[in-house]
Amino acid sequence: MNENKNTTRFFSLRLKIWIGFILIFTPVFVASYYWFFQYTTQRVFQTVTDDLQETIVGAIEGMDKEGFQALYAEESTDNPMCPPKKDVPKEENGYYPEDNTLYLAHVNWLRDVQNIEPQTRIYTYINGINEGEIIAIGSTGYFREPRGGFRFCQRYTSTSSQIYQGLSVQVNAWEPYKDDFGTWITTYAPIADENGQIIGAIGMDIESSYVDEVRNEILTNGTVAFIASYVLIFFLV
Repeated sequence: MNENKNTTRFFSLRLKIWIGFILIFTPVFVASYYWFFQYTTQRVFQTVTDDLQETIVGAIEGMDKEGFQALYAEESTDNPMCPPKKDVPKEENGYYPEDNTLYLAHVNWLRDVQNIEPQTRIYTYINGINEGEIIAIGSTGYFREPRGGFRFCQRYTSTSSQIYQGLSVQVNAWEPYKDDFGTWITTYAPIADENGQIIGAIGMDIESSYVDEVRNEILTNGTVAFIASYVLIFFLV
């Protein structure tokens, strides 16, 4: 009889410890995990945006500014497609001047910069003909299969992005926005010549889905680690 009482008391105490563990440690684990997830995603987002800003500064510093200006000057003088007339068909709005060495040198430089940040899409542009309009110069979309992004001398007006403002000041669009090409976070910066005169601008995009993928990966890995730790400590108790 004493042995049965001891066994009953033993299991009763174990049950109480389990219940106490669940009531005390579960809120602590959940709160810790929530804090970790929020902190980590914020740090990841900060790292992504910091890298974008540092890369765009380097892209401007290493750019051939004279070649950038001469490229549009030559094409707009010699090629009737530059700039295209207003409201031309989409397929005639811009082209790829592959016989122009200045163009090839420019887009190759953009690709070299993109190789540092492979998730980015980079493009350059100048002030357009109409208010709020830009004219594209180069884009890393030239190297994609199939080609995408801006074509040279393409006229473009956006109502959802701050691309036009990038011709005067640096603009960081960290809130995801949607345009004709996708959903992005972007930084824009003006390009100035040796005399400080603004001659164009550069934009650098990252698809907002990339940030979401990083966030979801952290959430998934963190959840697995949380459950594994919780179960392990539960059985140790």
